[in-house]
Amino acid sequence: MKEGKLMLEGRYLLFGDDYGDVIKVRNQCLDVDCNSNDSMDSEAIHVIVYENNHPIACGRMLIRGEDFLFDRIYVIESKRRNRVGDFVVRLLIEKANLMCAEDVLVSCKEDSRVFFESIGFRERRDLCDRNKDQVNMCLNLETFLNKKSCCK
Repeated sequence: MKEGKLMLEGRYLLFGDDYGDVIKVRNQCLDVDCNSNDSMDSEAIHVIVYENNHPIACGRMLIRGEDFLFDRIYVIESKRRNRVGDFVVRLLIEKANLMCAEDVLVSCKEDSRVFFESIGFRERRDLCDRNKDQVNMCLNLETFLNKKSCCK
């Protein structure tokens, strides 16, 4: 293995799976030592990324009707700037595509905007959000994947 290259493994966690590694990553990123899960965890599809069997990143996708929302995307500090977050988001995009999503949404802080834009997300000003500190962004999967249709 070349120096500087990460060997990553991404796993999907589904409803009812153990979220212990997700909680470990969140706690490291949020610098807290508590049970940082919420009531939405049991309703979400999660991604956890491992390096040498150690959890280093996570994210989740919530499905609300026809809306696919990505949130709680975290990468431990020592692994940032190595495209690990990109890997997490692309795993979530893959799962959303398999579920025939047309668009995926993310509400992020302003300092994360460039990261999501680098993947292809664009700001959506038509989405109302009570939190004015957040930027609402959308990724059209047909455009992103450059294909005509899904599940037809």
